[in-house]
Amino acid sequence: FLLLFSVGITKGKWGSMIAGLMEFKHYYDANESLAQVLPDLVSSHPDRYQDMGLKDLAEEMHAEMKETKLLQSMDAAFTILPDAALNPRKTYGELVRGNVEQVRATDMMNRVVAVQVVPYPPGIPLMMPGEKVTEEKRGVVDYLLALQTFDSHLPGFEHDTHGVEIERDAEGNAVYMIYCLQE
Repeated sequence: FLLLFSVGITKGKWGSMIAGLMEFKHYYDANESLAQVLPDLVSSHPDRYQDMGLKDLAEEMHAEMKETKLLQSMDAAFTILPDAALNPRKTYGELVRGNVEQVRATDMMNRVVAVQVVPYPPGIPLMMPGEKVTEEKRGVVDYLLALQTFDSHLPGFEHDTHGVEIERDAEGNAVYMIYCLQE
């Protein structure tokens, strides 16, 4: 949980934030219906969230993060620097010439990414154009697959990852696609 205060923040503004957090705590403690707390989410995914409370949703999200080892994968993905196979300028040239193909995140091993891959949050580049996903950098694939699984199980809470396009399979699950240089 990260709060950023800028110069000029007023007591009124941070007081509004505290009030909002207290309201969330009230709804969480009461396990208030998602239809009441997040009506747009329920209307866009009624089969998934219609009979769920806020506390139920939060517990399911935390369980999903534990099961997919999302945080451990994120740590591994950002710990080891990837290998640069080409510089970004040459990689961009290949992208402009169309010498790229979309590959599933599951198939990224030993491939050179053609685009920058930046998950939000944290908004820090995970891979730069021209970098190669090697076995040593397996954490990148594991992290993207953990995000993909989370996105599949919790529609409406999909992650925004620059450089990743999300397609849906026949069952409606998220499939992460990344542009890589053609082999």
